Amino acid sequence: MIGKRAEEVLNRAVRYAFEHRHEYFTLEHVLLSLLDETQILEILQGCGGSYLELKKELGAHLEHEIPKVKGEQREESDEGAEEEALADHPVATLSIQRLVQRALFHIQSAGKDEIQPEDLFVAIFQSKDSFALHLLAKQGKEVTILEEHNTIGSPVQCTGIVTGSIEKFLKLKQDVIAKRLERVIVVSKN
Repeated sequence: MIGKRAEEVLNRAVRYAFEHRHEYFTLEHVLLSLLDETQILEILQGCGGSYLELKKELGAHLEHEIPKVKGEQREESDEGAEEEALADHPVATLSIQRLVQRALFHIQSAGKDEIQPEDLFVAIFQSKDSFALHLLAKQGKEVTILEEHNTIGSPVQCTGIVTGSIEKFLKLKQDVIAKRLERVIVVSKN
């Protein structure tokens, strides 16, 4: 289920797309909307990211790369304005559907009941070929998702390795920590 705050994020993103007459509603709209959330800004600042730079680049991308709805600007007083509004409503891209699905998998595996804005933010990091992820990585932050299974955090004992600094952003219950490691060696084919 989508929580109230996450719903507000998605509604703001759709409203932005509608107001700017964008033909599509994309991950970049969602990321821009997420930047209005205090918790997301704290995460970005904690990682050394620049909110202003990210917002500027997202705005430029949305303005120049997202197709606009064809036709003249509609008047609110026009007859049939409601029908036109529905026709002009931006179409959600497949990436939006995947974003919500990933966030749902994330909360289910975490034992939570509702998607929150932070869950949407985490799900963006799994959108490998998105411009939103490119912008996040461009800020000098390496984006790496390590997952052995199709569902994030499932089974629960295979959710991955994190550093102690995660506790700046998330309070972990001690019973979810299977083992504390002193060092890790990662081996890869490449």
